[in-house]
Amino acid sequence: MGSLKDIKPEDQTEEMCLEAVMENGLELEHVDPRFLTTEVITEAVKQDALSLYYVPKDLRTEDLYDFACMGNGYVLKYLYKDEDEKKKITEYMCLAACSSNAFALSFVPMELLNKEMILRAYEENYLATDRTVEYQDLSSYLDNPTEEDKNRMEKAEKDYDEKKKEQEK
Repeated sequence: MGSLKDIKPEDQTEEMCLEAVMENGLELEHVDPRFLTTEVITEAVKQDALSLYYVPKDLRTEDLYDFACMGNGYVLKYLYKDEDEKKKITEYMCLAACSSNAFALSFVPMELLNKEMILRAYEENYLATDRTVEYQDLSSYLDNPTEEDKNRMEKAEKDYDEKKKEQEK
């Protein structure tokens, strides 16, 4: 199948759009608005997290953000830079983002940052972690997380593992 940009919107079908975004999530840019269904959008973001950029803000859901952050943690950068989107960042999204791209650690709001995110980012790419956290003094935080931090980390990790299994289906 060729690109949807070569097909007139009135000649597109939902099946055609779904097939296109499953091959290349960025084809979402050319999907006729009539076919921006939950399924088409979700499959596009699963295939290429950066296709989130082409999803109208009013159609973005927390699950969609989760899938995007799991697929490419760099998505967090774009959410962080948009004031409206920044408010929607969750601890789970940050954990997923750091697990898939260590550089996402730079865009985790400090109030959401926890040891698990730092460790996941370090496991993903220890060199990136060295560069992204050098501006923060996290040594005492890493050694002495509060009870609340421990509970949040456990919940975020559990949520991450469940979503990862769901995404692999």
